[in-house]
Amino acid sequence: MSFALAFAAMSGAAALPEGEYSGRCDYPLEAREFVQQTVFAACDRLTISVERDRVTVIFDGSALRDGVMFLGIVEDEGIAIEEVALESGDRDDATGTCELRYSNDALSGATCFAQGRRLAYAGSIRIARD
Repeated sequence: MSFALAFAAMSGAAALPEGEYSGRCDYPLEAREFVQQTVFAACDRLTISVERDRVTVIFDGSALRDGVMFLGIVEDEGIAIEEVALESGDRDDATGTCELRYSNDALSGATCFAQGRRLAYAGSIRIARD
């Protein structure tokens, strides 16, 4: 299984849905084989914030897993991850992508994957419908 992600088609930072969203984890079963080398984020809550072309995507909200913050930039093709930070304060230079999924023009999910110097980092959430 490959964690390579397609970029979301977006026209820039203004198109990103800033805010906080509730949901649940949406990791594929095949992800279990990568548990030794991947930090899987908690995924009860997703927060997206944008400042100019800088994007912060945070997966958190569960006592069972660490929260993970993906930091990156908006590019024509989507969100390119440059750094990852854990709740513990540890930071890692990383490269990867975030994909935002939509249903009926509303955010329905998000998946981020980045490869750091020693570990990989993943976050995946399915947004709860009100």
